[in-house]
Amino acid sequence: SSTLGARAGGAGPADDRKVFWREQVDASGMLDRCRDLKAYDGRWSDGIEAYLKALADKDAPVRYWAVVGLDQVGKADPAIAARAIQAVMALKTDPAASVRAAVGEALCDFGKCDDGLAVLLEVVTGKTGMGAGYAAWALWRLGEKARPILPQLEKSPGPSTRYPKDALKRVIQRLKKG
Repeated sequence: SSTLGARAGGAGPADDRKVFWREQVDASGMLDRCRDLKAYDGRWSDGIEAYLKALADKDAPVRYWAVVGLDQVGKADPAIAARAIQAVMALKTDPAASVRAAVGEALCDFGKCDDGLAVLLEVVTGKTGMGAGYAAWALWRLGEKARPILPQLEKSPGPSTRYPKDALKRVIQRLKKG
């Protein structure tokens, strides 16, 4: 019997059944933890403590949304940005490129653009897969704040996959226009 048949509820012995990826994700609780953070969308300041706690989560998507939440509240409240800087700075070397891209953007938004741009440059020009796309769109959102790294962006071969490569190309064109 096939594992597809077992997953789809078809015939197949239980011991032949492989765990479907979605079942693993659901069992991990990661989606619930992401939803808990996303519940603060639009009322970012209510989520500060949850965001700070989630920065240490074992799953990258949870850490990503925690950084994004802190970035949003930090944009509105400089005191929160000051409080969050060190916690976010600690994730500059996170194993997940998507988290590092969010960290780079947040640091720029918190007034630590030298640190943030260094992180974004590493992610957007490295072999980070779709993380490079996240970094490219972060640079797009940062606009003129990203101008200091334009020479490095132009010299870099950029990402190897099409979507992030196209996104970076658009960022470079935008920064050249001024």
